[in-house]
Amino acid sequence: MAELTWCNTPEQVPWPTLGANDLVLLIEQPSPTAVEWRRELISRGQGFQVIHPSDELWMQALQWALGHHLHRTTGHSPWPLRTEIAQRWQGVCETCSDPECEHRLFRRLVNDRSSLAPE
Repeated sequence: MAELTWCNTPEQVPWPTLGANDLVLLIEQPSPTAVEWRRELISRGQGFQVIHPSDELWMQALQWALGHHLHRTTGHSPWPLRTEIAQRWQGVCETCSDPECEHRLFRRLVNDRSSLAPE
């Protein structure tokens, strides 16, 4: 059974009716004023997939999201699955030389520290 619910804010989501195997799709335009859907879904432990409608390949992303969900919940999918991206990390952080990884970690640490600073 499929049910489509369109919500503009997290307060509109029927949270008690969502199960662990339900698929939540965030269809959003990148915007600094966008509702913090990711934070809300993560804090509730709800899985989700982000689809950006401005991307010309958004239908393919939608098929991959639905296909992955069907494969995870039923064991098969009518659509081809996206090849998962291999992680580049090859060891403990002290020996990692991936600059992108270091930058992500540094930005996260700086953001976490700035959010804890008193105003």
